[in-house]
Amino acid sequence: MIIVLFGKTGSGKSFIANILHKDYGFPYLEGDSFFTDEMMAIINKGGVISQELRDEFVHSMIAATLQAERDHDNVVLAQLFLSDKNRRQVQQSIPEAIWIYVDVTPHIRFSRLQARKGHFADIDYAKKMDVRFEPITIGCQKINNDRNAGHIKSQLNAILGGGKP
Repeated sequence: MIIVLFGKTGSGKSFIANILHKDYGFPYLEGDSFFTDEMMAIINKGGVISQELRDEFVHSMIAATLQAERDHDNVVLAQLFLSDKNRRQVQQSIPEAIWIYVDVTPHIRFSRLQARKGHFADIDYAKKMDVRFEPITIGCQKINNDRNAGHIKSQLNAILGGGKP
């Protein structure tokens, strides 16, 4: 089983991926770890990554996710997935993936972003990405991340059919 968590910066994708890892045994792929040095240089200068670089980035994540699935029964990938094109690219390459949009109120999201120290994805980065986050046109589940880990687990259990895969 492959789960793809996506949502805006600071929504809690990594938090939920860690729950899936620790409590459900899913190996966890952090999409940001696939950023190239070139991409990080652009981000650190306050720039925006081109669609061409994003396409290459997504291709790397797809390959790693499929490899992780071959090595393990289950895997979770967490990433912003800003563009509909890239969401569809992953969906076409991994049609069996369960897509989960991680939602959170703006107030909670920006409070979490303010608490981040030394992370490239700060409030300014989030605001830049928010205006570029394309409408969701793919079929997906939704998890609300406004509360605690227990609430997340109950939502995951409902999506996964009542328990651990």
